[in-house]
Amino acid sequence: MKRLALSIIVLFSISQLAAAAGDEEGGGGKTLLVKVTDRSENVTFELMSPADFKLLQTQLGVEERLHAKVLAATEKAWKEDEDTKKKSFPRGSIALRKAEKLREFADSSKASDALSKEEEKLADRDKAEKDKQAAKEKSALEKKTKTQAQLDKNKKKDAERDSVITSARNLYESKLQELTAQAEEGAAAGKEEPKKEEPKEAAKKK
Repeated sequence: MKRLALSIIVLFSISQLAAAAGDEEGGGGKTLLVKVTDRSENVTFELMSPADFKLLQTQLGVEERLHAKVLAATEKAWKEDEDTKKKSFPRGSIALRKAEKLREFADSSKASDALSKEEEKLADRDKAEKDKQAAKEKSALEKKTKTQAQLDKNKKKDAERDSVITSARNLYESKLQELTAQAEEGAAAGKEEPKKEEPKEAAKKK
């Protein structure tokens, strides 16, 4: 625990230095196009400075180190809660956040253009997926392999499942914040604790 807490405080200090260095250390004037994947594995694209990307990487590193402990604490709280203990905990639906640098630009306008293109491609993929699902449902109705009532029932089940997963992810975020704060406090306390002086007699024997 002490080693984990100390690593968090060191990482936090590094992130502060990176943010303070700004343009000097982060490559002044450069803009990064970054692919971000959230806990539900949904993808977005963002523009950020090298310093901000380094800070994000530091945060993600801390989250990865704490992940197993946070997941265990989340599942424990889930099973102890009267509202959720009878529902299966969706452990596999809580993913680690990720960030990937795709491109680097010296010209911010070119970076904005690249972001727009990625967002358009993402929107096209989402639309294609929705159109595919709609066509599948239409075909099922036309072939009478499913009734509208059955389709509606399936949608309701999907919505209920998504609600359970969202609740689990929200609880995970809460536990992540809680355990991160505890680790930082422990690291700070350990850092401030004065070293104990050895007894003179023991020191002489050595």
